[in-house]
Amino acid sequence: MKNPILSTILLTSLFWFLGCYVYLDLTKEECVDCLSIIEDNNTRYQTELDSLKALSDSLNREIQVVTYKTDSLRNSITARNKELNKLRIKYNEAIANIDNMSNDELGEFFSNRYK
Repeated sequence: MKNPILSTILLTSLFWFLGCYVYLDLTKEECVDCLSIIEDNNTRYQTELDSLKALSDSLNREIQVVTYKTDSLRNSITARNKELNKLRIKYNEAIANIDNMSNDELGEFFSNRYK
């Protein structure tokens, strides 16, 4: 721009319009309905959060019950496996001693085998 006065007037008017816009934006009234909408949203979200917390608590209790049952079943399986191993050892000892048994002992062994 060749004319400094013209550029000064344009810059001044630009800043003046910008200042007026900022002033009007800062001094306008707050939205009264906005506060009620925010409060309604807060209430709704708090209710939803409470229901999700209750659901989470119930799921945690269910997980604890299932964990307890799983541990109980695991202990039961371990006990049964120990019993089965004892029976296998006893049966293997009986099979190893089959040559030393009499006819009566063999008959009793084979008749009691599946009881």
